[in-house]
Amino acid sequence: MMKLNQKVIFIVLLLLLAVMLVFPIKFGLIRAATVAVMGLLWIDCLFLCRRHRVLTAGCLLVALMSSAIIFWPGNIREPALRSEYVSALARYEGKHYLGGGENRLAVDCSGLLRSALMDANINYGIKHFRPALLREALLIWWYDSSSQAMRDGYRQRTFLLFKTPSLNKMDHALIRPGDMAVASNGQHVMAYLGNKIWIEADPASKRVIKVTVPAPGIGSFTTPVYLLRWRQLE
Repeated sequence: MMKLNQKVIFIVLLLLLAVMLVFPIKFGLIRAATVAVMGLLWIDCLFLCRRHRVLTAGCLLVALMSSAIIFWPGNIREPALRSEYVSALARYEGKHYLGGGENRLAVDCSGLLRSALMDANINYGIKHFRPALLREALLIWWYDSSSQAMRDGYRQRTFLLFKTPSLNKMDHALIRPGDMAVASNGQHVMAYLGNKIWIEADPASKRVIKVTVPAPGIGSFTTPVYLLRWRQLE
């Protein structure tokens, strides 16, 4: 009976974790609950597998790999990561806009940039066995940041390049693909893909769209913005 109850608990926890991971809107309580459920799942799995040495070793291996991701030393700056990030950004084109969203189901403007950077770190980190990049993806996920926080250099993850009165009139040779433009009021942020093409989670169209400069009919391209860069892509 005890083992049956533990199996039920495991299934319930697994379903709960799946819902929390899929749900696009994240905030502090959901993030903390996600980590807690992962820990409970591991403990329950260890309990269920305690009579099977191979399965128990598998559970312990998961814990060891998780510890490696958290504590393994390494540089998070990688020249090839910029192109990985730009490719990740482009894959969000057409996704739904949702305030607070930050996954492939739906994103908002800052969620788009953060989610793409998480994707880039995870993809590159797995392909090239760089645990430090996986850790960085976890930190980006844990420490949420709005467009205003990005403008203000929250946790020193971004830094200011310069301010321009208009993206339409700006010399795009001054920036690189992956750089960001934040509205002077801090209410919107978009990313540069190169060739005078920008990508943004647009609240008006409720989609992630690409915009080619000049774009005289779009307010965010005719008003002052701050140009920023991720420190990781410096």
